[in-house]
Amino acid sequence: MFKAKFPKSKRTFLSVFAVGVLFFTTMNVHSYAESEKKLGKITEGNYVVSTSVDDETGLPSSGLPTYYQGTPGMVQPYLASGNIIWNDAGYYGSSYVVDKAISEGESIASRLFVKYLTSSWAKAASYTWGTSNSAAWTYSGSATFDIANKVKVQLGLSTTRTTTYSVAINIPADSSRFSKLGFASDYFTQYYYWTKTVDGTLVDSEHEYIRTPLADSYLIVYYQ
Repeated sequence: MFKAKFPKSKRTFLSVFAVGVLFFTTMNVHSYAESEKKLGKITEGNYVVSTSVDDETGLPSSGLPTYYQGTPGMVQPYLASGNIIWNDAGYYGSSYVVDKAISEGESIASRLFVKYLTSSWAKAASYTWGTSNSAAWTYSGSATFDIANKVKVQLGLSTTRTTTYSVAINIPADSSRFSKLGFASDYFTQYYYWTKTVDGTLVDSEHEYIRTPLADSYLIVYYQ
C-alpha cells in the first residue's frame, strides 16, 4: 500500500507565536496514507508540528543536553556512553565517599504520545485547537528522584515545555473513521549508571534513565 510522509518543509499551513519570546515557527499539516506509528491498535493520521518553549528559561531551545568537558566553555550536544555526568568525591567525617554517575547512552524518540485533547472517539471531519499544551519529564520507575533530577539538572535538560498557539489550529480528519485529537512531543532519553562508594566499598547503585521533552511538539489525529 502506498504510504505518504511529507517533510516539514513540504507545505506551509499556519504560523504560530511562542509566547514570551520573539520567535515564529512555520507549521505544516503532515499526512499519512497508512500510519507506521501505533499506540497499540491506535494509529496516527494528519499532524501539525510546532515549537515548544522551555518553561524555566522561556526560550525555544532544542532541549538537548549541554555539558562542559575539557576546555571550559566547550559545549557538547551529546554525552556519549561511558562519559562522566558527575564525579563528586571527598571526606564525610572519617569516610571517603565517591558519588558518581556515567552515561550509558542516549536516544531521541519522535512524536511520543502525551495525552488526548478530546474525550470521545468521533467520526470528525476536522479538529480545531488553540489551547496551550505542556509536556513534562519522566524517569524510570525504580529510579531515585534525587539522582534522576540531578542528571537532568547536570545536563541542562527541560523539566517541562509548553506550546502556545496564537491562533486556533485546524487539522483535517477522515470522517469515515473514529478519531481523537491528541498531543505528542519529541523526547530525549538519557540512560545512566549511578554509584556510591564509601572507603572503596560499593554501597548503592542504579541503572536507570530519564526522559525529557524536546523542542518539537505535535497536534495529531489518532484513529482507532
